[in-house]
Amino acid sequence: MELPARRLRRAVQIRLRTTAARPTTLSAVASVDLQRYLGDWNQVAAIPQIFQIQCARNSRATYTAIDASTIGVRNTCSTWLGFSSAVTGQAKVLDPTTNAQLRVSFNGIPNFGDTSQPNYVITYLSPDYSTAIVGDPARRSGFVLSRTPDLQGITWSQVRDIVTERGYDACRFRVTPVAGGQWVLSNGGKYKNDLVIVSNAEAKKKGLDV
Repeated sequence: MELPARRLRRAVQIRLRTTAARPTTLSAVASVDLQRYLGDWNQVAAIPQIFQIQCARNSRATYTAIDASTIGVRNTCSTWLGFSSAVTGQAKVLDPTTNAQLRVSFNGIPNFGDTSQPNYVITYLSPDYSTAIVGDPARRSGFVLSRTPDLQGITWSQVRDIVTERGYDACRFRVTPVAGGQWVLSNGGKYKNDLVIVSNAEAKKKGLDV
């Protein structure tokens, strides 16, 4: 039987190896065509954030061009009370070589931290610009974005593999309900990002409120 002290030492060693294997900061994609990146994005999954606590579903980001290195940002969502919530701001490109690292700020909201450092890193972008995964360098935030309410050209299993490879704990991500999208069901529960994915039509057959 293994002694408690030896068991603890082994657990610490495993933890250290895991921590050492994880990249220090979130990696960025090699290149982003900002013109193609503009437009509407649906948030289909994310690590819950305090600034989104009022959002129940239909979280969407709309990006517009301001100039060659600045993007206009408008985030909207449907609240728990059925109203619409919106915030506007700007995203400044900090790495013009790749266009994949930006600093986002919102109007009327203090911008904490070093403003010369990115807080929005595009760590995955599908070739057709239909899916993106973004987060901050320390991985405190993470968002899975899709042009459509459903994932297109990529599966949830692939998303889980990508965020894990980027150094995230995939269990921290939660699916965001989007009108017209898919429901992710696990053991009869809703909004979980594993096991079975069904369409809204199938969800209705199961008696779920869509």
